[in-house]
Amino acid sequence: MPQPATRTRAKSTDVIFEEAGSSLSGKELKRVTISVRAFPYRTEAEHPYEIDRIIAEDHTAHVGDVIDVLPMEFARGVRLNAFLKRNQNLAVLTGKEIPEETGTELQFSAVDATDTELINWIKDKGPRVQEVIDASEGDADTAARLLAAEAAATGNDPRKGVVMGLEAVVRRSQQAE
Repeated sequence: MPQPATRTRAKSTDVIFEEAGSSLSGKELKRVTISVRAFPYRTEAEHPYEIDRIIAEDHTAHVGDVIDVLPMEFARGVRLNAFLKRNQNLAVLTGKEIPEETGTELQFSAVDATDTELINWIKDKGPRVQEVIDASEGDADTAARLLAAEAAATGNDPRKGVVMGLEAVVRRSQQAE
């Protein structure tokens, strides 16, 4: 009679991580490095239209990515052996040298952009609704400029989610004053 296969479970103490603050709901985040080809996970985000409502956003991280995960995602990643462990070398996993200092890619700054640059960004890059809302950085003036750019870039047919989200940014800013 064949013996059942034994599974070895990873221990969370083997995973390289650091504390990364807390999420919108106050849960402790852990910063980890991905060691598998793809790891789907969820984060918390503010609802684009409703103030004080938190929603889940789906993401996918790839080998070498450094991400902040919620406790539930950390436990799942440990179970799936998805995070870099003390006995692993990231350069071997990715097949390329990892620079000592890994900076983040420069992101588009809507606050500093001209109106023409905003229009071209929306036309050329096709940012998702949430990316346009996030680009306002919570600033009412930038949100208004992004609304105008969205209208101009889409031939006066702006996406409903962008309009609702940016209007919510403007309302929040007015309530704070």
